[in-house]
Amino acid sequence: KGRIKGFTDFQNKQKLLDSLSLVVRVVGKKESLPVLSCVLLDVKKNSITLRATNLESGVEATVPAKGEDVGVCAVPAQILLQTVRAIRAADLTLSYDNKNLEIKASGSTTSIHTIPHDEFPIIPATSTKTQFSIPQKTFSEGIQSVSYAAALSTIRPEFASIFLSYKDGAVVFAATDSFRLAEKKFHVVIKSPIPDILIPIKNAQDMVHVFSEGGENEEIQCAVHDAQIHAVMGSVTFVSR
Repeated sequence: KGRIKGFTDFQNKQKLLDSLSLVVRVVGKKESLPVLSCVLLDVKKNSITLRATNLESGVEATVPAKGEDVGVCAVPAQILLQTVRAIRAADLTLSYDNKNLEIKASGSTTSIHTIPHDEFPIIPATSTKTQFSIPQKTFSEGIQSVSYAAALSTIRPEFASIFLSYKDGAVVFAATDSFRLAEKKFHVVIKSPIPDILIPIKNAQDMVHVFSEGGENEEIQCAVHDAQIHAVMGSVTFVSR
């Protein structure tokens, strides 16, 4: 995990900004673990993967780029997002010296102090067990249709969640706070059966946001294993309990 130098030559800054905007959604806010407020930059020769987690859910997105070296660093998420957003140039370059991340664009340089990345939680790799796919539009509309009925308190986690199942040829979304019940059905063709799962309401809403940029005809590839759901669409991966 060495020095990152002369990286990255982002010829399309907007792709980096779009990916940052997605992963920042799940950045943690625990003061006891400052690294959770960061985005982890994992630099490869031809790409950079951005990761963020709040221990309840995690997201990673990969952006193509040209680099001269490889390495990892943890950068305060909001500062990085604000900095990239403020840059008007179409391209930029990142470099890292184990303490600071430098962002160069149009003759200007911004230096951001990094945080040791050793304590950054590992986002589990995608499992291949219990795989199924669901249209992005169906998932988004289903969650948004019933989320109002989920409980705000997490004292009983099952009431603060969205229930997802597949019965009688229909994808079913349901939520209840024990006083009211909301249910939404979609009669769509599903290639593989969807297991009965409960996704915490906030995580489900974050998942909708993370995959909102996808086209209506795109599908979210999912796998459920060890009480976690792994969802992938394009270059973006979302993990939730």
